Amino acid sequence: MYSHYVKFALSEEGNEIVLILPFLETVDKVRRILSENSANFDVRKYEKEQSLLIMDSLKSYFGLQNGLISFVRQTIEYANTSGKSGLSVLADMGSFFYYDKKDDLLQYEIALPLKYKNMNLKGFCVYHKLDFDRRLTDKERQVLIEEHGKTLILLPSSNDN
Repeated sequence: MYSHYVKFALSEEGNEIVLILPFLETVDKVRRILSENSANFDVRKYEKEQSLLIMDSLKSYFGLQNGLISFVRQTIEYANTSGKSGLSVLADMGSFFYYDKKDDLLQYEIALPLKYKNMNLKGFCVYHKLDFDRRLTDKERQVLIEEHGKTLILLPSSNDN
């Protein structure tokens, strides 16, 4: 699903910078998915132009010296000065579960605004269904759903395990 979104966001019509933070997929697998199948575009070209940024979720949330939010702000500034219409962030939240940082995850999600005023930013928090269902209580799941402007639940395809 994300390959279709990324293809549109990078198009002339979308004209965005896209930041992808994968956890369950490697950075190289994301590149391969975007360069094949239905997306089928020149990933390296967009990376070279700094319109497409693919960074490991673990390193992004827990390894950036000034934090991910600071990096996102800098990228929005770059988008504004380079004539882009904004920034879309697709973030796999699984890295919080990997480090057993569920409380940090909840605090992080609650701290994010429903709408980014005065920022050309779209944020997509992505959860694996098993993590969401098994690692979070009913109350925690409800809090996360309420803290997001919209919620999209995708059913696994017949090819998924």
